[in-house]
Amino acid sequence: MLIKGTSINSTVSGRSPVEIVKAVNSALKSDVAVAARRLQSGDTVITFRDSSSRPKTEDRVQTACGPDATVNRRVFSVVVKGFPVRLSENQDLAAANGSGIVRATARKPKGTATRSPLIIGVNSLDAANYLIHSGVIYNWEIFEAEPFNEAIRPRQCYNCHKFGHIAAFYNATAQCGRCSAAKHQTEQACPALHGTAREKCPNCSGAHPAWSRLCPVANTQWTQARSAYPSRPREFANPRDDDDPFTEGRRPAGDDLSPEASPRKRPSAPAGPATTPTNSQSSTQ
Repeated sequence: MLIKGTSINSTVSGRSPVEIVKAVNSALKSDVAVAARRLQSGDTVITFRDSSSRPKTEDRVQTACGPDATVNRRVFSVVVKGFPVRLSENQDLAAANGSGIVRATARKPKGTATRSPLIIGVNSLDAANYLIHSGVIYNWEIFEAEPFNEAIRPRQCYNCHKFGHIAAFYNATAQCGRCSAAKHQTEQACPALHGTAREKCPNCSGAHPAWSRLCPVANTQWTQARSAYPSRPREFANPRDDDDPFTEGRRPAGDDLSPEASPRKRPSAPAGPATTPTNSQSSTQ
């Protein structure tokens, strides 16, 4: 279970893992919590013996972690390829695809492209898999979707420009991605732009900026990402049957992630009666 750090008051946030576990078990009147860990984001992860022992209502969490404590409900993200750049409102998607959609974020298109990937967050595993199997309807078109998997794209910090993490959860010293010196007040203040210093990559010390594809470190990261792409998950697995929330399902008919990927016809809905997506329970942690 994940408790949002912004919802925990300063008194509670200063507790040790032992104190957090004791407080949770006291609120639940049972020794079901076994561990607690504070993340760099400020959130707190509480681990229980099994999924059935997690509190079913937020009031028990608030008893243990403060009156404003909020459980960070799990959101399942799917990516829609080749989505029209101009997205109206989330309500447009929800009206045609169900009420489980909690957010929709369009990626910035490349150049003059009219289509780009759209990442949709839904509040249940069933709702996510329904979009994957049945397609996403928008403006009388149907688009295919698949699980959003960050492993198929390198993660690069825009604070220190190293790979493998993002700035929000890493306290590295900020540096210029063009000359490797301490971060300047503005990008235009970098001496490498004015010829008074040479370009120096923070990753390989080469004569290029951190975002250049001339960088061997960056090229290695992108090669690994491209290698992971063909074996990416095709649907979410039921966690009751598989500890891994992803599974290798059927391969989508169109396998192009390019911004200009075209929409497809809507396939038959999954077998079984259609249900209205409901809020899913948090994972064991």
